[in-house]
Amino acid sequence: MRCPQVQKFLTGNEMVAEAARAIQFHFMGYYPITPSTEIAQLIDQMKAKGEVSTVLLPADGEHGAAGACFGAASGGARVLNATSANGFLYSLEQLPVQAGSRLPMVLNLVTRSVRGPLDIRCDHSDLMFALQTGWIILLASTPQAVYDMNILAIKLGEHPDVRLPVMVVSDGFFTSHQRQSASVFQNIED
Repeated sequence: MRCPQVQKFLTGNEMVAEAARAIQFHFMGYYPITPSTEIAQLIDQMKAKGEVSTVLLPADGEHGAAGACFGAASGGARVLNATSANGFLYSLEQLPVQAGSRLPMVLNLVTRSVRGPLDIRCDHSDLMFALQTGWIILLASTPQAVYDMNILAIKLGEHPDVRLPVMVVSDGFFTSHQRQSASVFQNIED
């Protein structure tokens, strides 16, 4: 059965929020960091309108956000997180534990350069640290791919033969903030 779709003109970050609306995550732990900050803001706006029931926990840092996501996933919740760059590195030590525990969750890594004192250029230096963590990594190059891969990530990670966390990676500012025409599900039941 084919699910009806509608066309929208959205950014990659907005497409993460659209996917979150379709998925109806139970929990999102997050800490705002550019260029992924907007994801939690958009989901929070959806919650204020009654479009999602996701519990959002603004943590004291990415390490705390990752820990809260780990705890929620341990309790059986459907979990989402979003981060970038140096913040992602702050949470890095928890990623192999989450994968080794076979706890499905979705992390949107919106890539950004890891340099000091502050560099907001787009590169994949943050992603390179994730390659050996045991997470499934999906690379999304367009806002449509961001949406599709977030939908795919939850199905893939929760599959009984897989049971692993999944990272959806998109380019900071190029994909995260670029608007393109894309299709989203009009209604999603399961």
